[in-house]
Amino acid sequence: MKLKDFYKEIKKLGKEDTFTLKIKWIKKEVKAMAEYITKSGLQYIKIVFTDKSFLYVPKNEEELYFSENYSIDTGVDDKDIGVKEIIKYNDVNYYLENKDDYQFVKRLYVWGIQDIEGEVRFSDYIPKNGDDILSLWWTSVDNKRCDLNPVSLDMKEVNINKNK
Repeated sequence: MKLKDFYKEIKKLGKEDTFTLKIKWIKKEVKAMAEYITKSGLQYIKIVFTDKSFLYVPKNEEELYFSENYSIDTGVDDKDIGVKEIIKYNDVNYYLENKDDYQFVKRLYVWGIQDIEGEVRFSDYIPKNGDDILSLWWTSVDNKRCDLNPVSLDMKEVNINKNK
């Protein structure tokens, strides 16, 4: 399945049915799911699973991103985010890719207020030679810091299981 088709199918299932995903052949129960748009024009869906892992599904890109941990503590200082062009995390240099963006909720599908974020202010960093994203952000509700570091995931490693 192409990513574009996967995006449409996930949206449809979020509206109509409950579903689970298998990621790397491990069943993942959906706990929360929302669709977002940013002021820079990015559109994506985030799915948080009951085991606190998550899947990032961009609408107009070619890759999915997955992390075993929905939120991590990177130790990056607040004052450096969106200011420093290079941030070091886990001995890897990450380069500023998307500065001072803002995420708006387009639609909540499955959610609890503590399960998935709403609006956030963020900056994204990417490594020169890597397959991950370092997204550093604050929630607009309480200015809580939450960072993400998902890695690229091949579509062949994801299967949809419809629950009726």
